[in-house]
Amino acid sequence: MATRQSSKARGRSAGTARAKTGETGSLSAGERRALRRLLDEAAIRSVIDDYFHCVDSRTLNGLGRVFTEDVRYDFSGGLVRYDGWKGTARGLENTLRGGSISSSNHFASSVRIRVRGDTAVSDTHAVVFLMSERSNGGAGTVISRGLRYKDEWVRTPRGWRIAYRLHARTWTAETLAVPPAAPPGKRMRPGVR
Repeated sequence: MATRQSSKARGRSAGTARAKTGETGSLSAGERRALRRLLDEAAIRSVIDDYFHCVDSRTLNGLGRVFTEDVRYDFSGGLVRYDGWKGTARGLENTLRGGSISSSNHFASSVRIRVRGDTAVSDTHAVVFLMSERSNGGAGTVISRGLRYKDEWVRTPRGWRIAYRLHARTWTAETLAVPPAAPPGKRMRPGVR
């Protein structure tokens, strides 16, 4: 004799079948909001990393992927202002050149992001190591700085961009540089370890 399966049991069976085939079913509204927030936060963190990479690799023309065209950048606690991403690129290049900075390495230590629809704010604490060369060819100095970036973001058709940035120094230390013990390596090829 055939038995009728209750609607609850049929739902469990369908859920089991979906799980076996890899389907997850529909997400709840709360889950969709949480997923959207996580995706937005990941995209913003990626842009923060892009900024550090552009500065450290001196590919400042890439800052168009970081800032809006009309960004306002208050540098060094607002002592200097850069306007527009191209003005920001020129200003950062001049700052690095003026300080005889031959290389830099930025590391984000903590990032807090709050997304509100198509806008967001972030607060990034970072450390930068700057190699400052001596003009007479002697040993240079390594400048270590704690930095804080307070950013205001907008979602654009090309992704998240910074519309306003306040850059502030929180601490600084300086020491004599030591030349690397090993000579520079061969040019690295992508995909080769």
